[in-house]
Amino acid sequence: MKEDKFWSVTVVHLVWLPSGIDVFKEFIESYKQYHGGYEHNLVLLFNGVKAVEELVQYREFAQMKNVVYKSFHQKKGWDLEVYRWVASQIESKYVLFLNSYSRFLNDNWLAHFMNAAAHPNVGIVGATGTYHSIYSMIRYETRKNNQSRISFKDKFRRYKLIIKNIFLYRFWFAPFPNPHIRTNGFLIERELFLNLTFISIKKKYDAYRMESGRNGFTQQIIKKGLKPLVVDKNGEIYEIEKWKKSCTFWIGSQVNLLISDNQTRKYLEADHQQKKFFTFMAWGC
Repeated sequence: MKEDKFWSVTVVHLVWLPSGIDVFKEFIESYKQYHGGYEHNLVLLFNGVKAVEELVQYREFAQMKNVVYKSFHQKKGWDLEVYRWVASQIESKYVLFLNSYSRFLNDNWLAHFMNAAAHPNVGIVGATGTYHSIYSMIRYETRKNNQSRISFKDKFRRYKLIIKNIFLYRFWFAPFPNPHIRTNGFLIERELFLNLTFISIKKKYDAYRMESGRNGFTQQIIKKGLKPLVVDKNGEIYEIEKWKKSCTFWIGSQVNLLISDNQTRKYLEADHQQKKFFTFMAWGC
């Protein structure tokens, strides 16, 4: 069913039910704490719904917090799959997609996204971006360790991964640097998003291909002559070559991060050596 009112931007928050009610509550608390600074329609996209009765506690909490929203639900589907489906059900020029673990960290979060989108030739605006390459990291990981110290079973798994990387993953994923916008929070024109080419997402690596593959959504947008930008909590915008300097993902203390998620929080909770490795994966240094 189409919405009865046109909004210039719809904020879609994916609610993955297996992640639990507490995760949902944390999002709602951040949504109430930080003002978006831009008029919008909020959609709660419930995913992993086995029975509609499961939604009662979520709706009751949103009502208790005086959150105005529309809702849709799906039985299952990977994030980008259900994003595409809900984009076909709503009417707005822009959509800001947020995953289950996304949390706002500053006021004017939507105003910052919209200001960035207003720049010339912008195709997508993300809260985080990275140069990470699955293909390059598998090469690094399978070369660095001393194989004489691991079991035969682990050696077999490693050789299997090496073969997949050579004959499959290198065709799916570009080597480092492989710039792409992460899907924890990104703004895009709805029609542009619907016109992107989607592969059938049946497993985890299919989802990775859509996010960071050679023909993933960021690369498709670049091929159209449009820019992928990162925006920080202060509204500063960064083109690809300056993403690292944005200090938003897996570097320093992520001081300028606008929208956190489970991956940015994992980095903050890591020890010094783990953080160094995360930074190496994201930025090669």
